Amino acid sequence: MGESVAEALSGALAQEGCLVADRTGRDTVLRQLAIKRYARLTRASVIKAAVSLDAALVVSGRLEKSGDLLRVTASMLDVKRMTPAVEFSDMGTLDNLSALQNRLSWQMLKHLAPGSTPEEDAYLLRSHLVTTDALESYARGLVLPQPENRIAQFGKAARLDPNFTPPVFELGKLYFQRKQWAEASSWLARVPATAPTASDALFHLGLARFQLNEFEAAEKAFDLVAQTVPLNEVFNNLAAAQSRRDRPEALANFQKALDGDPADPVYHFNVGYALLKQGKYAVAAERFRAVLDRAPGDTEAIQLLGRCLKPPTGRPAVTVGAERIKTTYQEAAYLQLKALLKGAKQP
Repeated sequence: MGESVAEALSGALAQEGCLVADRTGRDTVLRQLAIKRYARLTRASVIKAAVSLDAALVVSGRLEKSGDLLRVTASMLDVKRMTPAVEFSDMGTLDNLSALQNRLSWQMLKHLAPGSTPEEDAYLLRSHLVTTDALESYARGLVLPQPENRIAQFGKAARLDPNFTPPVFELGKLYFQRKQWAEASSWLARVPATAPTASDALFHLGLARFQLNEFEAAEKAFDLVAQTVPLNEVFNNLAAAQSRRDRPEALANFQKALDGDPADPVYHFNVGYALLKQGKYAVAAERFRAVLDRAPGDTEAIQLLGRCLKPPTGRPAVTVGAERIKTTYQEAAYLQLKALLKGAKQP
């Protein structure tokens, strides 16, 4: 129940545009602080965890069961201002856990953004009610260590409630980690555009489809991500999919990635490769030299530099499919930086 409530509150806050520390980050900090999972946290422990996460607000809570009734209390502490914690509480039956979570989420959102949060009835009307069995399976999937068991629990949750997005996303990521590209693609494509994890799902969907040689579909996925989260890795992968289709705009998008991070040898390599495909040997050679300045042992860059220095006559001879893709997606860092810049512009 605790896992379910924590994920529901995190998802509700993220849905409304709040920057929320992800589960992996939270768990990492608790391990570093030697705090056991489900231990009753002291105020000092809560503050230490928040500082480690560089969080302005931290939410902790407790569950109390009395007969058929469950009371959930969440305490929100402003770590920056150190004002007294604000408590939110609601009660309901376990069979109506989803409704209880939605009501608690509304209380927190109303406190954080009173002007933009709809009235409770309107908020609850638009909130999806998840069956308790689906919530239980999803929560079990989050804490089980073995991937096979996690897949079974997430799959059960998705079957019990096909409109419950979190287990769908988790299944897609698990299959992606196992390099089961078709299964990953199938699940990730089901994550709706309105979900907080939509861009993350699209990024990994693009990677899965790239691995399946579905380059047009991969390009569409990366292009959608680039429109909202214009990260270097997104432009790079978009260009890689375009390059596989011999699209002329591939070079410009590779260059965008390189302009964003000139220290990364992958971006120099891809720009060099795109230039080599166009027969622009001199400028391509400059990029491959830049790769070797940063990664002297890159044998493929050495080979392609040699082709630039002794170019073939006629049509350029290049290694097919040499584009390098990025698998790390840094959306959280981008959103945090965006929020900081936005805050700096405030009067």
